[in-house]
Amino acid sequence: MQINIKTVGIREIERELGDMKHKAGAVLYNVIKRVQSNVGKNVSKYTIKRYVIKSADVKKEIKLKKPTKQDLTATVWAKGETLPLMKFRVKPDSVIKLKGISAGPKGDYPERQKYKVKVLKKNKLSLSRHSFVMKMPNGHIGLFRRNLLSGELKKVVSNKNNLYSKINELHGPSVPQMIANDEIIEKINKDVEKTYKTRLQHELNRVLGRL
Repeated sequence: MQINIKTVGIREIERELGDMKHKAGAVLYNVIKRVQSNVGKNVSKYTIKRYVIKSADVKKEIKLKKPTKQDLTATVWAKGETLPLMKFRVKPDSVIKLKGISAGPKGDYPERQKYKVKVLKKNKLSLSRHSFVMKMPNGHIGLFRRNLLSGELKKVVSNKNNLYSKINELHGPSVPQMIANDEIIEKINKDVEKTYKTRLQHELNRVLGRL
């Protein structure tokens, strides 16, 4: 997911500056920097309003390519893989004990704690069937689901290595996927346009001594 911020109307800006048109580059440089800073903040703000995700988990995936006086193009982009569902909302979020719970006839665990998940704030918590919260040997805690045929159950339970290799962690969307939502993109585009116009006028007034 990438957002490019470019200059527009440079000739009009030069005309506005008149005898000081040589400062047009400096004006636009300051404008683009402010717009990029605003976008970087609002990307996180709009994302956590729509998704049940912490701001820190969004911000750490957002990168900035700042403008220079030679290249007045700024870029805001997001990277990263799909996020574990535990990064969103999982209820309850406690680790279960795998031992001492009998398997059902279909290879599941009917007496095991039922977990519900939520990714979008507007949605209700929904049941995540056959899933369980577990702490892995490396200390990572996640929501998992066993990837087994019922006939394989005894083999897995009797082999610790297979126990961890036969389960899959459940994931939600990545940060780039969340930001690419049409609603978020529309808000960001409006912010870019508004901030660009407001900051441009401010910089022009400053250079021309109107402030």
